[in-house]
Amino acid sequence: MRVIIPSSPFFTHSDLVNAYQRVEAGHMSPGTRSKLVSAVLDLPNFGRGTRLEVTLPADDGEMLEQIRNRCHDINTRVAGVSCRLQTHVP
Repeated sequence: MRVIIPSSPFFTHSDLVNAYQRVEAGHMSPGTRSKLVSAVLDLPNFGRGTRLEVTLPADDGEMLEQIRNRCHDINTRVAGVSCRLQTHVP
């Protein structure tokens, strides 16, 4: 059994959500990481246009691609082994 650590989104301000995406290292079925991203973006308590800051593994192309598919105006920067991403909830 593989352990998937779901994102733990939280509001730091009324208009800003932080989310930390982590998964256990190793192989997972294709689409698993994309589903984690979608689960956060589809949460009902985030209004459209809410600022979103996400921390995800810098080498996780699947998560990054899913965010790019769902959001616009994305800013990213690498911070060690993590990627910090800023965007808005679609």
